Amino acid sequence: MPTLQNILSLLSLSLLPAAQALSLPRASSSMPTIGSTETYTGQITWYNTGGGYGACGNALSDSEAICALSEKLYDQYTKNGNSNNNELCGKKIEITMPSGQTTTVTVADRCTGCAATDIDLTPTTFQQLVSSGLGTGRTQATWKWAS
Repeated sequence: MPTLQNILSLLSLSLLPAAQALSLPRASSSMPTIGSTETYTGQITWYNTGGGYGACGNALSDSEAICALSEKLYDQYTKNGNSNNNELCGKKIEITMPSGQTTTVTVADRCTGCAATDIDLTPTTFQQLVSSGLGTGRTQATWKWAS
């Protein structure tokens, strides 16, 4: 027959994972929302704009401090199916590297290969943030809407 001590030991072991889970910081399960003060974590990558036009309808340049947001995020704010008419266009984002290096970019494009909180940057902006340069290709950063 189990003793009270054995029962309490088993009970405490079964509750340990739940207690540990409650103490861990949780990432937001929701998509980023315009104006939120939350900080998001994602991958930053870079792409050549080719001097073309971005999803916001403006001419792009590799030397500008602009970015493309994931299509999952971008498409939530597209009105009437026209990507040029998107609430995210022109919004400012502050990106911070683990080293503390920061920069601010303007939303100008849409990234089809990005996960929800990833950001695609111009080569110039990526190199400002990543000391090892374009060869890195992809690295983690945090970002938030700039005020």
